[in-house]
Amino acid sequence: MTSAVLAVAVVITLLVGIIPPVTAEYHAGETRQAAVMAFWFDVALFLLAAVLFAWFGVTAERRSAGRRVVTGLIGFVVILVGLCFLDAAAAYSGHGPDMATATTLLFGSAPVAGLAGVLAIVQACRRVPRREETT
Repeated sequence: MTSAVLAVAVVITLLVGIIPPVTAEYHAGETRQAAVMAFWFDVALFLLAAVLFAWFGVTAERRSAGRRVVTGLIGFVVILVGLCFLDAAAAYSGHGPDMATATTLLFGSAPVAGLAGVLAIVQACRRVPRREETT
């Protein structure tokens, strides 16, 4: 469940603090629309991850091997996207003071995404004891 909350926090950060300045910013030789589309893809990916993390967290008693694999794979993808945030932050750090807030938020979103992914992988690897049927 914590992974879902962290993923939603990243989505809110993208929607409120990163996409608007990237949309408004102009830098010579840059394809701004490609960057905006990439961030919208990240929003969709993190929303999907949050929904799946929450669903698998609520139904933890019925964890099958397939659910555990899906949770682990999504956690791994979330970690990779967090690393991509570091790359975007490094790229935007040279764009001047207009992008300072977006750069800072990207640098802050990367460890949050990484933590969400690591927690999801730990959740996938953890065994949940089965409840005994009472008669």
